[in-house]
Amino acid sequence: MAENAIKIYNKRIVDDKWPAESFHMDSNSLSFPDNTFTHSIANALVFVLPDDGLGTLKEMHRTLKPGGIAIANSWAVIPQMDAIEAATTTTRPPGTPLPLLKRERWSHPDMLRGVMQKAGFEDVKVTQTEMWITTCEIHRYATMLWSFVLGTSSVACSIEEEENWDRAIGIIEEELMNTEGAEVVEGRRLKLRFVVNVGVGMKSPM
Repeated sequence: MAENAIKIYNKRIVDDKWPAESFHMDSNSLSFPDNTFTHSIANALVFVLPDDGLGTLKEMHRTLKPGGIAIANSWAVIPQMDAIEAATTTTRPPGTPLPLLKRERWSHPDMLRGVMQKAGFEDVKVTQTEMWITTCEIHRYATMLWSFVLGTSSVACSIEEEENWDRAIGIIEEELMNTEGAEVVEGRRLKLRFVVNVGVGMKSPM
């Protein structure tokens, strides 16, 4: 997690008088003792981890009290990913790794259910929920997406790719606007449809 994100969260704690504290630690090795929490949430996390989030889910299980509840999620439908992949395959060198290559596996509820069960959770139920998100102005949104992709890629950006910057942004914009269900709203913003898998599991009360 970015240091600035933690600073923003800490400021919100103070400004809004939340009964909360923030800690920055490895999700695979939490410093909390066993049986600490009644609830534990992994939001937009397990599907980006190298071990399918199993280590993190095991730590969630360890730190939950008996009978405690864990919630984790994964994307079933991510509308911007096809746009990002189109820009990647068109403007980056052949063989450049695509972002979130595992997304097809994670789109199925059984994937999330299986990993949570493997971590020790019982009575795991996974539901799919549709949600609509309105982005900022389309060009700005496409620029943010592509900046994130290049900034987190394991393959360095070449001079030729820098020259293809505007082309890549244009591809992302066009693909986003052609996404199923996409709607352009006031201020050239986009309304996009996402579908999320939400898994809920319990640590054995015994």
